[in-house]
Amino acid sequence: MEQAQEKHIIWSSLNLELEEWRGFLEEEYPDRTEEEYYSLMHELNDGYLDDERANLNVQLSTPILVCADLGLWNGRKSGYRMIDSGNIRDCLSSGFDDVEWFVDKKGDLRSTAVHHDGRNHYLYRAVKEHVPDWQVERLQNKLYEGTASEADIDRVTRRLGEEIASVYGFPILETGIGKGGTGEMETVDAQKEMYEEVELLGREGLFTELRVDKETVPEGVYCYELRHGDDNGFPVSVEENVRVNYFGAVLFTEPLDLGEEKALQFGYDDFLFTGDQMYLGQMLKDRKEATDTEKAQEERHTETSLEKELVTGLSTKGKTGFVSGYEILTTGGALAAFMDSHNRNFHLTEKEAGMLCGYMDGHGYVIGQKDGQLYSGDLCKETEKIVWEETTIDDLVDSACEWNYELLQQARAEMENPDNFSDFVEKHSRYEDLSADEKVLDGMFERTKYETEINEIAQILADQLIRDLNSKGGIDAAVKKMTDQIKAGEDLLPDVSPALKKNGGKSR
Repeated sequence: MEQAQEKHIIWSSLNLELEEWRGFLEEEYPDRTEEEYYSLMHELNDGYLDDERANLNVQLSTPILVCADLGLWNGRKSGYRMIDSGNIRDCLSSGFDDVEWFVDKKGDLRSTAVHHDGRNHYLYRAVKEHVPDWQVERLQNKLYEGTASEADIDRVTRRLGEEIASVYGFPILETGIGKGGTGEMETVDAQKEMYEEVELLGREGLFTELRVDKETVPEGVYCYELRHGDDNGFPVSVEENVRVNYFGAVLFTEPLDLGEEKALQFGYDDFLFTGDQMYLGQMLKDRKEATDTEKAQEERHTETSLEKELVTGLSTKGKTGFVSGYEILTTGGALAAFMDSHNRNFHLTEKEAGMLCGYMDGHGYVIGQKDGQLYSGDLCKETEKIVWEETTIDDLVDSACEWNYELLQQARAEMENPDNFSDFVEKHSRYEDLSADEKVLDGMFERTKYETEINEIAQILADQLIRDLNSKGGIDAAVKKMTDQIKAGEDLLPDVSPALKKNGGKSR
C-alpha cells in the first residue's frame, strides 16, 4: 500500500529553482538567455495552475468556507470568506504571486501565500449538508473574532480530502475523515476544555459542543447534555445523558431539577451565548490549583509541534511554550513580565510590549528568551523551523520604529492619491492608527541606549560648534567650517568611537 505523505503539493510558485527546470528548458527552448529561461519557467508553471484547476473541477452540493490566518503589518489576524460556487477549482485562486496549495496528511486542503508583510495561511472546508444557516454564521463570527476552535470548524464543515485524493490517486493518512470530519465525537477532559459562556433557563454556565468525560468533572460541578430538534438543529431540552441528536454539554455550579422525566424542555429565547470564553477553573474561583495545573499541561506541548504551529501560522496568536529551549513570548503580558524580572532598567507596559509583539509577528518574527537573554526568531527564513538570533530590547524597539516609519511613509503616499472618498477614509484611518503607534514607539525609543548615544553625539557637536563660535570669525565662520567639512566628507567626530557613531545613527 502506498504510504501517505505529510503534504501533497497540488501547485506551488514558492521557491522555484531554475536549475531544476534547466534540463527541460534547454531541450525544449535552446539558445535562450538566463532571463528568458527564468521567464519561461514562471510562464510554464503558471500554465500548470490552469491544468490543476481543470483537474479539480469538482462540484460540491454546499459552499466552501475558507478559514484565514493573515500575516498583516500590525500582527496576525483571522478571518474567513465563502466560495459560494461550491466548486473545488475555485479554491485555486489568489491575489498573490507566491502561493502554494497542498493537501495535508489529514486530508485538509490548505494554502500558503507569501507577501511583503508576511505569510497568509488558508484552510478550505466544505459546509456540511443540512447544517442550519445560524450555525454557519456563528462559526463565521468566531473566525472573524479569532476564537474558533478545531471542534467549532469540524462541527459545521468537512474536509475536502476524499474528493481531491480521488482525482490524484494519493492516500490520506487518517482514513475515514475525508467526508465526515473527525468521525466519532471526541471526549474531552472537563478541566482542560475551553468553554463558551451561556445562559440556559436564566442560569449562567459553560458550554462545549464536544462530549465531556464526566469522570473528569470535579466535585461541586454538574454536567448536563443538550438535545437538538429534528428540524433546525437548535437545542430543545437539557438532560443527564443524550445519545441521539446530541448538541453539546453544559456545566453549572448548582444542580438542575430535571423532574420525573429527567429532562427540561426550553425554547429559543432560553438559550443564549454571552460571547465570552473561559476554562472551568476560571468559573471556579476556589479551584485555583486546578486552573494552574491545566495551564501547565497546556504549556507542555512538544517543542516540535509548537515550532511547526508558529512557522505555519496555525493559531499562533497568544501562543506560549518552549521551542528548543527558547521560551516563546507572543503576548504583551509575557514580554512585559520578562522585562520586569530580567531588565529592571527598561520597564515596558503591557500595551507597549503588545505593540512590539504585533510588529514582530506582522513581519514574520517571534520574540523569545533563553536563560534570561532575548532572541528574535525568523519564521520565514527556513521551512518549518525558527531561526533564532540574539537581540536586545533596544534593537527590538529600533526595528519596530523603522517598520512603523516605513509604513507611515507608504500610508501617507497612498492617502494622497485615493481612488475615491471611501478609499481616502480607509487609508486615512490606517494612517491615523500608524501615527498613534508612532507616539507609543517614540516613547519607547527615548528609553533605549540609541537615544542616549544620539544625545551624546549631539552634545559633542554642540560643544565643537561653541568652540568655533568663540574663535576668530564668529558664527558665520563656525557654520561655514562645519558645512565645508560635511561637503568634503570629513569626519566631524574623530574622537568618537566608530561603534557609537554607527549605533547613534539608527534613530529615525
